[in-house]
Amino acid sequence: MQFMTANRAEADTAFIVCENNQGAALIPGTVCEFTITATDADQGMLVEVVDVAVNATTGIAAPVAGVVETTIATGEHGRLQVYGPATVRASAAIPVGRLAVATSAGVAPTGVVTVDTQTTTTNAIYAKAGLGICLENVNATNARVHLSIM
Repeated sequence: MQFMTANRAEADTAFIVCENNQGAALIPGTVCEFTITATDADQGMLVEVVDVAVNATTGIAAPVAGVVETTIATGEHGRLQVYGPATVRASAAIPVGRLAVATSAGVAPTGVVTVDTQTTTTNAIYAKAGLGICLENVNATNARVHLSIM
């Protein structure tokens, strides 16, 4: 894990190292999940876009890994941001102060955030899809989110 040096000019951020297992380049702002694998050496290293719609009752299919910082080519290593303010691809506008939740919302590319669902049927695995609180609704396809994935 890489923690950026704290200073008075920039917000604190933290990153993890990963390997792109997607089959296509991962672009900045894309939300990734860990690849489920039985190979010990690949656990916690291989990532792909969130490719299953997150459901309020059944949750997410794999652990959220982080948000792509800069483009990561297929099979290459790169960094995912896991803490601090980040611009994240969104499926639609997200109200400020609401939880941004990872999903595959049918927009290209998948691996985006959407606003959380508030219902009595949500469970703990749904909560694991949360990335952090929306700080700014930039536009309908991007949100500024304070990531808290660690």
